[in-house]
Amino acid sequence: TAFQNRIKTDEQELTKQVSNVLLFGQLASPFGGSGLTLGNLMGNFTEMLSNQLGNLASKIDKDLNVDVYLGGGSIGTELLTNLQLRASYNLNDRLRITRSGGFTDARNQTSPQLLLGDWSMEWFAKQDGSIRIKAYNRNVQTSLAGSLNSYQMNQTFGTSILFQRNFNKFFWQK
Repeated sequence: TAFQNRIKTDEQELTKQVSNVLLFGQLASPFGGSGLTLGNLMGNFTEMLSNQLGNLASKIDKDLNVDVYLGGGSIGTELLTNLQLRASYNLNDRLRITRSGGFTDARNQTSPQLLLGDWSMEWFAKQDGSIRIKAYNRNVQTSLAGSLNSYQMNQTFGTSILFQRNFNKFFWQK
């Protein structure tokens, strides 16, 4: 409450907090400090690198969309643990195949199942995308009783039919 009151009454504190949110994506500590920490700088650097890698990969093919997330951690031993990849490819503007997810599990181990990642195939039954049929596979990581020793990976499969309609008013007129 004291922090909120200080933001409401102190113009300089409000400016500091807005600047921190814009630059670092988080509020500055109310207990002092400049907010310019190595973690913030590394997070911004990895976000910029992720954006550039995604833009570069997407320029290969207009139907290819790649998003890379390196996490906010350091570039080093944690890189593979934090790495998330989402790659999507559109075939004939009617079929979209997507792979998403990381490459390691909670124990920092990898497996062919994790390398394949979560995937989905989405077919646009109507050209405008208002009716779509989707099939997916997801890897669900669970630990029994909160222990990493009893850790296991399960796969879930599913299908769905999606209907989408855009409108500007709540009641349609003919």
